[in-house]
Amino acid sequence: MLSLYGDNMRRRSAFGWSFEQWFPAFAIVGLAVPLTHLIKGPVGMASGGGLGEDIALALLLSLHFLWLLSTKMGKTRGRLGTGIRLRRLSVGSELLLVPSLLFLLFSLIFAANANMSYAQWFAETKGNLRLAPDSSLQRLNSLIRYLPLVVLDGVGYVAARIGRRGRLSAEGSSGLDLFLRRWSTLLALASAVLVSLSFSTPLAVKGIGWIGYIAPIPLLLVLSYTSPVRALFAGVSYGTLQALLGNYWLGTYDLLSLHFVTDFHIVIYCLYIPLLLLLSRAVPGPLGRRLRLPLMALIWVAFDFIRSGGFLGYPWGILGTSQYRYPVVIQIASLFGVWGVNLFLWLFAAFVASLIEGIAQGGGAGGWNSVRRCEALLLVAMTLSVMVYGLVALKAWEAREAKSEITVALIQQNTDPRKNDYASTLDVLESLTRAALSSPTSSLSDTLPDDVVALKRSGKPVDLVAWSETAFVPNLRKWGAMDPSSHPNAALANRLLHFQRQLGTWLLTGNDDYDEVTGDDGGNIRNHYNASVFFSDTGERIATYRKMHMVPFSEYFPYEKQFPLFYKILTDFDATLWEAGSNSVIFSHPRADFITPICFEDSFPGEVAAHVLPGVDMILNISNDFWSRTETEGQQHAANALFRAVENRRPLLRSTASGLTCIISPVGKISVELPHYHPGYIVADVPLYGRPETFYQRHIDLLPRLILLFLPLFLVSGLIVRLYRLIRYRCR
Repeated sequence: MLSLYGDNMRRRSAFGWSFEQWFPAFAIVGLAVPLTHLIKGPVGMASGGGLGEDIALALLLSLHFLWLLSTKMGKTRGRLGTGIRLRRLSVGSELLLVPSLLFLLFSLIFAANANMSYAQWFAETKGNLRLAPDSSLQRLNSLIRYLPLVVLDGVGYVAARIGRRGRLSAEGSSGLDLFLRRWSTLLALASAVLVSLSFSTPLAVKGIGWIGYIAPIPLLLVLSYTSPVRALFAGVSYGTLQALLGNYWLGTYDLLSLHFVTDFHIVIYCLYIPLLLLLSRAVPGPLGRRLRLPLMALIWVAFDFIRSGGFLGYPWGILGTSQYRYPVVIQIASLFGVWGVNLFLWLFAAFVASLIEGIAQGGGAGGWNSVRRCEALLLVAMTLSVMVYGLVALKAWEAREAKSEITVALIQQNTDPRKNDYASTLDVLESLTRAALSSPTSSLSDTLPDDVVALKRSGKPVDLVAWSETAFVPNLRKWGAMDPSSHPNAALANRLLHFQRQLGTWLLTGNDDYDEVTGDDGGNIRNHYNASVFFSDTGERIATYRKMHMVPFSEYFPYEKQFPLFYKILTDFDATLWEAGSNSVIFSHPRADFITPICFEDSFPGEVAAHVLPGVDMILNISNDFWSRTETEGQQHAANALFRAVENRRPLLRSTASGLTCIISPVGKISVELPHYHPGYIVADVPLYGRPETFYQRHIDLLPRLILLFLPLFLVSGLIVRLYRLIRYRCR
């Protein structure tokens, strides 16, 4: 073995030096650039890049120096010493590649804040943040800091594995096992990139849905066929990178959201991957190996379900949502919710991964045998079942006649409420609404800006006008009751109320709401809520819904007394914290009853279904989404929401500040939509199909709950099998 290894090392050299000789020198040069940047400070900035970032870079550099130092430690010489040093270089480059890459990506994403006025104002006034004058300069500093480390670790990762090829072969590894062991981290990172591409990205705003079928395959192979330690590192690396790539738009939501989401996913994957490995490897022997990949598919669906609930619930990045553009595939959501589509994709990838292993191993035991053929038949049967059900369901719904309809006007004003230019925003809302309500021959359309997109699909009078979340920011309950001359906000609120009375139709708008309660000290405490407010055609305030499921840390943190320091960090970084509403509200219109989930509330399957159950005709979501400054977030949000239409067989309407404003049919087809980041409006007749009750509504989240019930039973069964085999072995 050593002879093979030594010969291989001699073959793989550069300028007469072996890898373990030239790489440390290469590493010192690579570390000199970020170290110099750390000492001298950022380019084009009067002060440092921020204490937190400096500490992070210093820690990363220290780990690299310790890694290189470890390769020179020890007394062992000769070929054995060369092997030890090479292994340390190999392992160190792999372990450091992932954090270096994550720091680089995070820093490049966060650099977008340098172009935002509110972030620059915060940096100048609060002192907790340092930003370059613009994003280009900020990104340049990020590249200088972290790119040399990524290149260094990447070169070490690749070169060391090429150099160790002979040694690994001599140790008995071959074929697929050798490939997976050598490239496990790279394969996991590749899965993260592919999964992210299946959703909306800047490269493809609509997403590349078909990639979702193959994206998990490299990850599943690594988790199934490598050692637990290697699988753990690969799994956590996958989860963190996928979260960062899939949620990059959170970098400009506020100054902390991307930090929290990234850290949150590191923690939950560090907890989840060991549990996945324990459950999937619970049963020993050939049977356990056969069940491992399908079990991982089940476990992943259960994991997505768990991470989508509770205070920290965040239902983004569920693989099944990548199929939103394929109506035939997503019809099973009426039976099992988005979880059914999610399970279909994970099982598809699991069966394909198993077939790949069979092909790699060839015939004989463990290869392409009757079990593999059975898996291939299951794959075909499962796919055909999904497709056939989808085609039948679509045909049945296309033949169904609507029982009634409502004519709606969805307004997309394309303004940023954070700029506090409330008067200008109201001007845009009023002009777009008047144009939407006017006849096609009205001259009002001639006064609109050139980039306004007007989609009129109805010549009937409008029954309902819908504005977006926080379309009007000043509190109507407070300022609307005051003398218009007492304050600019009072003048604006009274202007809006007067405008609505003149419309002659019903209006839904996002707005701030509040109530007052008595505090522990006997004083009054005012609680503020993110709300939707419903006005009748006579101007009467009919109902108010207060958002119940808040964005954790950015909108809501209920543990101020338990974690005061953490609460202070949130407020110091300008997090806008609201109170959570406590009651679902059904808005009653003469033509339709509907609910109004606000912002990302339309992404929670069980919660929306529970609110629909009392009996509503349609779902009307209002969202902002302007803050992300990218079409990606709005498209991802719409893709998540689209499944609520199929699960509940109700029309889903979305009125947003910047996109995606659209109308979605009960089978999940987007019938009409406005482009992102353009002012505009949609006027359309929305067919209503009564209040059908789906299997999913009758059994909300049944599929993931059954999986969660099955997994502990499987674990116990595996332990019993292991105990039985141990007893038999001892009794021989």
